[in-house]
Amino acid sequence: MNYFHKNLIFIINKQNLKKSEFSNKIGISKQLLNDYLKKNHYPNYDILIKISNELLISIDDLLKKDLESENY
Repeated sequence: MNYFHKNLIFIINKQNLKKSEFSNKIGISKQLLNDYLKKNHYPNYDILIKISNELLISIDDLLKKDLESENY
């Protein structure tokens, strides 16, 4: 199962990140970030790396683990 969308929402909320600031840091529009959060799109590999680096989480954990249930 892919947990990307759920984990992205969880981490953004947990770290009290503003969507506009986060989207700017990873070089995408706020609308594209919202599309990721709403399961309308998946990021390409380059953006996935930027998300992973910015949130200080491995891509593997971001995609494959349910971070909320694991009390990340």
